[in-house]
Amino acid sequence: MKALPALFLSWFIASYSWGADTFDLNTGHLTIPLVVVGDGTKTSDTILASDVVITVGDLISSGETYSLSERTLTSKPDFYDTSLDQLLIPQVVVEDIVYEDIVITLGDVVSHTGGSRPWMSPSHSGAESLQPFNYFFTDDIPQIVRDRFELAVEAAADYFGRYARTEIYVVGKDEAALTDLIDRWCNMRNADGHTFSKSNSWGDNCSEYHTNPENPARFEFYRQKSLAGQFGAGINGLADFGFHYYTSAYPGYLEGEGQSYGWANPIHEYFHISQLAHTARYEQRTTDLMGPIWFWEGSAQFMDKWITEELQKKEKLPVLGEGPYDFIQGQAWTLKAARAWWSEGNRLSNEGGFDLWGNVGPWTTAYLLHSIDDIRALEDKFYPVLRELGFERAFEQTFNLTIDEFKVVFDDFMGRTVEEQLSILPGWNDYGNKDKVISDAESE
Repeated sequence: MKALPALFLSWFIASYSWGADTFDLNTGHLTIPLVVVGDGTKTSDTILASDVVITVGDLISSGETYSLSERTLTSKPDFYDTSLDQLLIPQVVVEDIVYEDIVITLGDVVSHTGGSRPWMSPSHSGAESLQPFNYFFTDDIPQIVRDRFELAVEAAADYFGRYARTEIYVVGKDEAALTDLIDRWCNMRNADGHTFSKSNSWGDNCSEYHTNPENPARFEFYRQKSLAGQFGAGINGLADFGFHYYTSAYPGYLEGEGQSYGWANPIHEYFHISQLAHTARYEQRTTDLMGPIWFWEGSAQFMDKWITEELQKKEKLPVLGEGPYDFIQGQAWTLKAARAWWSEGNRLSNEGGFDLWGNVGPWTTAYLLHSIDDIRALEDKFYPVLRELGFERAFEQTFNLTIDEFKVVFDDFMGRTVEEQLSILPGWNDYGNKDKVISDAESE
């Protein structure tokens, strides 16, 4: 087991391959096409290695099991966490069965015929993690809100994949509590050895980062939103520091009985983390890599609400407010607004306002996923190859269309009847209120 990190560190090569692991029952060998090696608790860089064959030690845990014919094989790399001496395998194929989320210890390294190269921090390596998230709440936030917020994030991570280090800061209304939150932030930065300067991080030290009035990611910005009763959250950069940094104003939609849509808000932001986990560094978050806003923000708008309904059906999230969230009803309302905006002659563009990314955007995602009949295509197919192929090639490989071709077919889609448009949504065939949502989407 101890020979594995040293072996990986002894090789360097720029090329690598992708694919699910395979296990040979006859030899007992596990073949790993791609694995990230590093300390999952740290923000420092890792090693990416390819074409490794090992024997298996102990089985620690396992997830879902599928027949090979019914499951899409993902190209996510394994993650070998040196702090745990454990290997996380997203998928392994054993004859005609696919096992997912397998955690093992290692036996021996049989061979390493590929190479290795320096790679990004665990958080942005594209590999899933075994590490817990770091949650920080100001002291004025009730325990029930904290519990629900964590439940939503953890449910999203179970679905989209756990990408860590992730630090989550939830800001309430109290000014004294905010000061304590800044202290905890600074403790984390000091422990990681992070340094600040006004040229790259809004201040000469970690405290100034959150007191500089020009910094849109400062905690005080979110405290003011909390005081105003506004719901605000964001993934606020610092990828070059090697962690995901998620900040939220007070999540009032989770207090008391809660709002039916409440789970969608934390799920939305976590989906952005899963997107950014497959980009190299924050400065590479450009239109070229992340794609146009209708895609990356529109997909988050679609997935947060779809997953809210799905996880409530599976009883992984409780019902909030007056009843279960109705995904198709929500999409009917966005369709009404999208049709109105489209009828004014507006079309898809790289940047734009809420009508583009909040109303039309979710429908671009709905169309793309429906076109290939794969609701999990983003997390299983598109994002794992985004860094390797770039946005346009990853898009074409996943959806069998170029961007220009998609714009043509989507323009045609937006001219169809409301019923035809709604019929592409997952769950439409069994939906019980079709007449109502058709009427809602058609109404002036």
